Amino acid sequence: MLNDVVIIPGIQKLVELQLSSIDQSCTKNVTAWTIKDLAKSTSVVDWSEKKKQFPHLKDVQFPTLPPDTTIKIIMGVDNSMLYAPVLIVPNPEDETDPVAYQLSLGWTCLGRSSPADYKNKFTGQDVDPKKVFTNVLFSSRASSKTRIPKSKPN
Repeated sequence: MLNDVVIIPGIQKLVELQLSSIDQSCTKNVTAWTIKDLAKSTSVVDWSEKKKQFPHLKDVQFPTLPPDTTIKIIMGVDNSMLYAPVLIVPNPEDETDPVAYQLSLGWTCLGRSSPADYKNKFTGQDVDPKKVFTNVLFSSRASSKTRIPKSKPN
């Protein structure tokens, strides 16, 4: 809900809006700056559909997306309490699967939106993602390029 728009010459618009959960159990008034097309190239994942590919998410009540899936708001750290999880739903059997979070404003999910295919594209063999990077070595020469400036004597 957009309550007010204040136009400041030379700067984007300052807006006051009310964020509400779908069930109206959480409501918060916030002030924000508008930035045109900030999320223009960002897509939205429909977790109400994608959850079907992940058994551990089957009971999570993700909302269905509205017809217009354009991102309207990106929240920052000034509203960090809205990010506090009420409930976390990971997959205890596969740490590479997405994790669902119930926040005060509703459900969200972090992680890949489709099951991983761990077939090696060259051999066609299954690959254990936990063993892919076990033999990585870090050269000591790489760290020698980092120089720490000496402090000047008083």
